[in-house]
Amino acid sequence: MRCFDRLTDVIKHFVEKHPEKPGWERVYVEGVGDAPKTWQGLFCPSCGLFLESEEELRKHYRSHGGES
Repeated sequence: MRCFDRLTDVIKHFVEKHPEKPGWERVYVEGVGDAPKTWQGLFCPSCGLFLESEEELRKHYRSHGGES
């Protein structure tokens, strides 16, 4: 059994290693690219912040110097 220090690491692990599990998926967000999505919201691929909508993710992602 693996242990993680941060929730963001758990989400990244499940999205990458267990994509078949329900509730862990990737969605394409224009201006961001593939972003992990859970029942809680979208996960910023740069820093792990949870955001409730694609628009919020796009706005946030620009703060990392990303497109949008």
